[in-house]
Amino acid sequence: MYCAGNIIGPQLFFEREAPKYQSGFLAIIICLVVCVIDGFALLFYLRWTNIRRDKQHIMGTISEGQEKHGVAPQTQLLDTTDLKNKEFRYVF
Repeated sequence: MYCAGNIIGPQLFFEREAPKYQSGFLAIIICLVVCVIDGFALLFYLRWTNIRRDKQHIMGTISEGQEKHGVAPQTQLLDTTDLKNKEFRYVF
């Protein structure tokens, strides 16, 4: 996205709009708003995921061996992503 913005950005500053360049600055503001909205959407999604995983843990979908030791040793050594590792919690 950064590279695409660098390619598209100069195309939005028109010489006929000098010195204010309304279309270029409007595009910058729109991109900023989209980034802020995406950031908040990601925040709410990650919080929702943590809550869902906590509920699954409370409902007993985690085995007793994992519950006694916090996290089972075999899950600590696995090279898994945060989506596959149900013990993973996002930190803000």
